[in-house]
Amino acid sequence: MMHRRRLVAALLALASPLAGAADAYRPADLAAAEQLRDAALAGSGSYELVASLTTEVGPRLAGSPGDAAAVAWAQRKLAALGLANVRTQEVIVPQWVRGSIEARVVAPYPQPLAAVALGGSIGTQETGLEAEVVGFDSVEALRAAPREQVEGRIVYLGTRTERSRSGSGYGAALPSRMQGPSEAGRLGAAAL
Repeated sequence: MMHRRRLVAALLALASPLAGAADAYRPADLAAAEQLRDAALAGSGSYELVASLTTEVGPRLAGSPGDAAAVAWAQRKLAALGLANVRTQEVIVPQWVRGSIEARVVAPYPQPLAAVALGGSIGTQETGLEAEVVGFDSVEALRAAPREQVEGRIVYLGTRTERSRSGSGYGAALPSRMQGPSEAGRLGAAAL
């Protein structure tokens, strides 16, 4: 009930600037809007459906087991609601799965590194990859580098993600993630 009150309050807040414009609508339009409002206030079960999906199934990334569980959930719910001819359709869903990763400095002082593969990145062959590392402070610096400085090397972008409550620090660092791989590849890098 509390959620409906919030919804109604939000709808009323949105509608209040239009209150003076009500005389611009035909009586039939106003009557239809009143019917929709009254039906929404009476409850449609939509909140309960969303709550059921998010609590019973949980995360539903495309191609994941959660995605398959959501499809099965939807079939059951739609049939229970009395809808006829409920069926699924086969689709191709691009899916990237993060594998395991190990990174380490091998010389002159061997030590392990913490690493994670970025979503959508191309995997490294099972035998691994060993190359000299070359660092840049930004994508712009990498873009300006001569090919011979990058070719065959592992590129390290030292773009710092500044902490912020708004997430703006992530946005400022995003070019390294979004443009870095293609810029490094364009210059013949072995990895980023």
